Amino acid sequence: MANPVYYDRVKEISTTVGTIPFVLSGAVVGYQTFAVVGNGNNCHYCATDNYGNWEVGNGVYTSSTTSLSRDTIIASSTGSRINFTNGTKQVFLTVPSTVITASGIIGLSGYTGYTGYTGTSGRSGYSGSGVSGYSGSSGVSGYTGTSGQSGYTGTSGYTGTSGYTGISGFPGGSVITRHVTSGSQASVLFSGISQDYTDIKAVIIGRDTSVTGQLTIFLKVNSDADPNNYTGSNYIVGTGTLVTGGVEAVDALRGAPVGSIPGNNGNANAFGMIDLLFPSYSGSTFFKGVMSSNGEYYGATPFMPVITRNFTWKSTQAITSLEFFAGGTAFVDGTVITLYGIGGIGVSGFSGYSGGITTGKAIAMAMIFGG
Repeated sequence: MANPVYYDRVKEISTTVGTIPFVLSGAVVGYQTFAVVGNGNNCHYCATDNYGNWEVGNGVYTSSTTSLSRDTIIASSTGSRINFTNGTKQVFLTVPSTVITASGIIGLSGYTGYTGYTGTSGRSGYSGSGVSGYSGSSGVSGYTGTSGQSGYTGTSGYTGTSGYTGISGFPGGSVITRHVTSGSQASVLFSGISQDYTDIKAVIIGRDTSVTGQLTIFLKVNSDADPNNYTGSNYIVGTGTLVTGGVEAVDALRGAPVGSIPGNNGNANAFGMIDLLFPSYSGSTFFKGVMSSNGEYYGATPFMPVITRNFTWKSTQAITSLEFFAGGTAFVDGTVITLYGIGGIGVSGFSGYSGGITTGKAIAMAMIFGG
């Protein structure tokens, strides 16, 4: 077997169930697909799901089926090949700890590492002598090189300065991404949302360009354009002296109503603010419920009603994208929408990697559409 190949930032999504090879269904935003590995080449991979299961192994990529075999299991959360269940898995290139030393990546022997197949004399590893790696009971003798060529000694890999210090991941939540509107945008899309958190929330503050009183903001989840997949938005409005309620209808093109902001009339400094919570957004057991708290300051004689809403997206899929639509013409430039991750693993900063191979989490990227 040839030496494994390595490339930076290779990560794809898979929904494969069981212990069979992974069928890869597309790169996470900001990453390459496994196509760079090359048809028939083997590589070290790591696969994780949303339930704490993980597997590190070696497999061969097949381009015709965009699949990755699971030939050798090096380590896993159970000590053996994982029997993955339903849900999204993330599969990415990695370097197992068993093949890293202070002087770089060492050869395996089991397939005796990057130094050649361990025959009677075999090729030495990157350090010139190789490491015996996983010694089977006796194993099959590899191709017997005359003496094998010395592996790549390597200075010591890329010694990152100290890596991304990052946010220290606090229980209340951490910023995934923030967008400030410009150019009279009619909608804002967050896609490729990381599945590493327990819940997510979105916070909006801004105004609409239309000259009118209150304008509803609508939300489409995972680009789902079927209005039958959303319930109407139940709401309660309080003004300090009066409380009313009702149900606001789904928009056939823009999804469910999630809150309201004022237009450009009556008060140049008018604004609306909306706090949206998406509990268990990556789970696959329940439909996705959304809770909204909303306040506004507007009018020639400004007042500030308080509005509470909730609605349901009738799907058990993990939420991977959110698209917000202005209720009138467009969002006023300077409107801010911030996406937070709550709970989960948090972020504690990526340390520098001594071997030059890096992995990471998908960070949601905002793609903006003008009106």
